[in-house]
Amino acid sequence: MYIFGLNSLEAAKKNNIKIKKIWTNRTEDVAYIKGVEIFPLADFKERLHNSQGVVAEVEDYKYLSVNELLEKAKGKHIFITDKVTDPQNLGAIIRSIAAFGHGGLIIPKHEQVGINGTVIKTSAGTAFTVDIAESNSLIQLVKKLKDSGYWVVSTEMAGDISLDKLADMDLQLAIILGSEGKGVSQKLSENADFKLSIKMTDKVESLNVSATAAIISHNLMKK
Repeated sequence: MYIFGLNSLEAAKKNNIKIKKIWTNRTEDVAYIKGVEIFPLADFKERLHNSQGVVAEVEDYKYLSVNELLEKAKGKHIFITDKVTDPQNLGAIIRSIAAFGHGGLIIPKHEQVGINGTVIKTSAGTAFTVDIAESNSLIQLVKKLKDSGYWVVSTEMAGDISLDKLADMDLQLAIILGSEGKGVSQKLSENADFKLSIKMTDKVESLNVSATAAIISHNLMKK
């Protein structure tokens, strides 16, 4: 896997991610990384993703199992993405989860972007610090979460509960964030305990999924 930018590289190093090779025109900024071959950035042949002068090849991202994540997330809210396909949206969601101290993120294994270099860069490297798991079936996941004591919340335009009311409840929540185009799928919505809507003016039809995640993450932050 390739990562881009000095922040991503520093986060990989700090979190003991194996760094295989580095391409850069900022040699002095990566000199602290020992035992890794360093090449001129011009030698990197693949398409660059706004690299900010640094590209690195690192080991593939290692997801937690759902059970591992739930064990580590005890007492905290978690988030679920339902077919989010834009890596910048996913990266921003992860950054919000990190910023406000939530328990992690579960993503579907199929029909969704996974953790890649663009996601890591947009997350400012926090993808290496947030616990992230993959699930083969979000429907089965929702059932498992309920059995584990979570209350499942679907984010919807016409929800039946406000964010203020949800934040006042002393519940451990699993928040489902829908895809950019279609929102939360019908089956997941039908299996949710609450349908959450964010109050806003009539000047905007909807919010970007990463903006939605940021608002919810902040409002649900443990005081």
